[in-house]
Amino acid sequence: MTHHGKTVATVIGLRSTAGLLVVPFNVVSITGIFILDAVTPAENVSVCFAYAIPIILSLLDGGRRVFWYAAIATALSFLGFFIQPRDDAITWSFALNRVIAVATQWAVAFLVRYRVAMEAALNRSLDEQREEVERQRRFIAMLSHEVRTPLTVMDGQAYRILKRSGTMPRDDIAARARKIRDAAARIDRIIAAILASAAIERNDPRADARPLDLKALLREVIQNAVESGTAPVSADLDGLPARIVGDQTLLFQVFENILANAVKYAPAGTPIAVYGLRRGHEVVVSVADRGAGIAAEDLPNLFMPYYRGANSRGVPGAGMGLHLVERFVAAHGGTVSIDSRPGDGTTVTVRLPQPPSRTGGDQP
Repeated sequence: MTHHGKTVATVIGLRSTAGLLVVPFNVVSITGIFILDAVTPAENVSVCFAYAIPIILSLLDGGRRVFWYAAIATALSFLGFFIQPRDDAITWSFALNRVIAVATQWAVAFLVRYRVAMEAALNRSLDEQREEVERQRRFIAMLSHEVRTPLTVMDGQAYRILKRSGTMPRDDIAARARKIRDAAARIDRIIAAILASAAIERNDPRADARPLDLKALLREVIQNAVESGTAPVSADLDGLPARIVGDQTLLFQVFENILANAVKYAPAGTPIAVYGLRRGHEVVVSVADRGAGIAAEDLPNLFMPYYRGANSRGVPGAGMGLHLVERFVAAHGGTVSIDSRPGDGTTVTVRLPQPPSRTGGDQP
């Protein structure tokens, strides 16, 4: 832990300890102030201003009870009417001073509450800035790693072509040119993912919900994954309704990203299963692989942009796929969850709410 981190931890610890002592101390102080008010001369209304002390000290426990302290202070201040003056002569000056004292108590209470609200807003702003700095750090790390590899490939292949251009067979030149194009395409995909992420951060995606054939969409995604991957994919889609309501473009990207991840992280030849059904008023689609799984400490961060878990070393990617999946599913009012343990594979489940069967498709 850094020196700054230790200092922050110490301050938080001291504040927590002080917060535990505030309530008993304020109870004692309010009681003492009331007793003092009862025994002091009638013209000495300044004791009522002492009620501001426990109100101010409520800052130490986050101001949660500040209005309770102000209400108690007000009640006890007006209770002084029945205790003083002892000759039962309540003058305008006496009453006005009490009212001024009570107004001061509430002014202090609202200032304390304002101070607490400002501190909370500042803490939220600091948290957002820390998150943004962390996001930029992950972005730079991802970019430097993911772009450097294809650039190295392109540079190496171009160097060999230039060096041996006079003697290199045409087939060899063509093969090296394809490697350069593949590397360039990889960089293009990374840039496209970054641009998509930036566009989503600026504007929440909106689903153009229309009736669509989810079975056909999933079969197309699966076919593309089988043609470009090394893992067999099985599908059980009989439980899905004939048609659902959703945005075909967004849902295609959702399941394409999920299945592409399963293909990338599953060992070659291990099966991947896709199954879907309708459960009540939602459609549920799961993609399960038998890969290495995901560490528990990585699971909460998988939907963060540019985040790549420990199991992603050596696997190309920008760390944007699951972030886009979550945002696109959220645009449908749905949720996406990941169940995974190291060595046991990973299951990604998408739940999409659907309208009643007369507009959203068949009941199971």
